[in-house]
Amino acid sequence: HDPKIIAANADVMLDIINGLKHKHEVTLYASKGSRAPGVKIINLGLPAHGLDSAYNKEDWVRNVYTAYILRYLTEMAHDSARYDLIHLHVGKLYMGMPFARACKCPVVLTIHQQLDPHEKEILESFPGAYIVSISDSQRQKIPNLKYFDTVYNGTDVGEFKFDPDGSNSFIFLSRISPEKGVNVAIEACHKAKVKLNIYGPGEKNYLQKEVIDKQNEYIKYKGIAKNKTKEWFR
Repeated sequence: HDPKIIAANADVMLDIINGLKHKHEVTLYASKGSRAPGVKIINLGLPAHGLDSAYNKEDWVRNVYTAYILRYLTEMAHDSARYDLIHLHVGKLYMGMPFARACKCPVVLTIHQQLDPHEKEILESFPGAYIVSISDSQRQKIPNLKYFDTVYNGTDVGEFKFDPDGSNSFIFLSRISPEKGVNVAIEACHKAKVKLNIYGPGEKNYLQKEVIDKQNEYIKYKGIAKNKTKEWFR
């Protein structure tokens, strides 16, 4: 994990690692150059992709991105007898669920993306994995999966200094896609005449139409978020 980049899956994983490593031995499967102090990292010699590459439409990008995930999952399944538990953060459930059955230890999958009801039958057919949702509403489109619990994504509020005076600046920090509601945030801030800084990767056509083309004196797209900083609000 590059600490200079804010990435939802990676930040969640790093928080989990930091909570576990003081009492447990933790192994992280991650791209070459990733850093997580105090844990063993297995990178398979594969370099990191650009954070937004998976949102581009070129077929070769999607194929390489998928191949990376499958390569790491294959290695984890092969190594699974060493572990008491494997916790997967692979985006789409159907990427991780086939490997859960092949693993020799329990597997937990955290869902970081919206569930697609068209995938209901195939996802319900996979046995052997415990699924963690990040909200109860996330479950609604496919309610009968083997959900273990809901664990909300957390924020360490201690990293942000409280300002009792506040400001007229807001931030939208997210993947830029229709289900995230960036269009609602833009409309609300424009009507209220307050500043909105938008950070996050997105599919390029949607990003251009719904965010970049709507920039004005209040609305600004700032690209990929860097370190947690006051610059977010400027």
